[in-house]
Amino acid sequence: MTGGIPISIARYLKPREIVVAMFRNHPASLIPATSQAVGFLAAGLVVNGALADSTTLHLVVVVPIVFAWARLVSTVADWSTTYVTLTSERFIIFSGFFNKKFAVTPLSKLSDISIERHASGRLFGHGTLVAYSGGIKTVLATSVPFPEQIYLLLAGLIDPSSREDEDDYDQPAAL
Repeated sequence: MTGGIPISIARYLKPREIVVAMFRNHPASLIPATSQAVGFLAAGLVVNGALADSTTLHLVVVVPIVFAWARLVSTVADWSTTYVTLTSERFIIFSGFFNKKFAVTPLSKLSDISIERHASGRLFGHGTLVAYSGGIKTVLATSVPFPEQIYLLLAGLIDPSSREDEDDYDQPAAL
């Protein structure tokens, strides 16, 4: 790591580009794969105890359990290697455990952004960043932790005039 930025990400940054925020998807994004693996394991243990000594029936029970746990391991590996990076010029998503890939959206292409939060997002504290460019809706990132803070950072970079200077808080409001 170079200054808190993984080397795998630092090599794709432009020379004068400043990293404003870098984060992983919210850990709640691992809940579906985890609950599926645990559910298959619990169901398999119950069914396995009720089965006779048939090897074929045991195999029918074990195969879905193995696939569910393989999916969980794959999901955790992808989650641990996926970084969303907001720089002074671009919004970048680095992903992939075996196949490395990255998606780049220049901030100059974004005109309007919003946050979508469903019930699970409000419960666990994550949301989806949505951008509108030329009337087209584009999902920038899902399972964004602290979406309000990321939204404010991104909005300030897209439209610098919307930012308020810290010195303005000391001045009385003009009437």
